[in-house]
Amino acid sequence: MVIATLSTTADDCYGRASGSVFSISGTGLELGKISDDPCKAWIPFTAVPFLKNTVIVSSTIKLVANNTRSGATCKLRFGCEAADNPSAPSTWATLNSRTMSAAYTDDNNVAAQTAGTEYTWNITTAVQEILNRAGWASGNTLAVLIHENGGSSGSQRTVASFDNTTYAEPKLVIEYLLGGQVMTWESE
Repeated sequence: MVIATLSTTADDCYGRASGSVFSISGTGLELGKISDDPCKAWIPFTAVPFLKNTVIVSSTIKLVANNTRSGATCKLRFGCEAADNPSAPSTWATLNSRTMSAAYTDDNNVAAQTAGTEYTWNITTAVQEILNRAGWASGNTLAVLIHENGGSSGSQRTVASFDNTTYAEPKLVIEYLLGGQVMTWESE
């Protein structure tokens, strides 16, 4: 198995639907609902080395809890931005206007989280959709989108961002076929 490691960027961000918060430089990415205010997060992976139509065997987003939270069950939708080479959002309005891939993964039971614990979600079909886009090219940015998905008030969860110095930033691990062999790419 071959592992190639690439860095994410400090452009990961989140915002709240009320528009009251947009953060591109904090140590955490807020997910779920803060009170009744739904959150969205955008996590970029740059210089992705895959050619158009590369066959993905598995793709997993790994997020580390930034703190310990319990209470209302959080409901999240994980996908990718439906774009060939997206640039970073600069405001809540530009984050909110991003379109999620038609393929996504719902987790309607994101239970309590423990600080420092890594949580994973399979987003294989969403990543494959982006690599199959007509304008996809090796070296482009692939961005993961995480949306609140109808959870209860106060179902907030927080994960470490790129800027967090205590916990690992979001990672994307992709296994793919190359010459009939399964390879692994891990972004960190």
